[in-house]
Amino acid sequence: MANSYVTTCTEDEDGSLILDIPDELLDAMGWSEGTELCVEAFAGSIILRECAKSETDGGLLEPL
Repeated sequence: MANSYVTTCTEDEDGSLILDIPDELLDAMGWSEGTELCVEAFAGSIILRECAKSETDGGLLEPL
């Protein structure tokens, strides 16, 4: 069974929204600062996953 986490969006001084990822989730996934995450958006939910090198090195996704 998957774990669930709750977080809150905050706003920086430029008005950009920031989604804080809980430390427990970062640890469980083995992610750290600099890990490139791909985001898939669905109605009412998102999926975060670590991007494959092909997706960030001129592959499928464009930078936001």
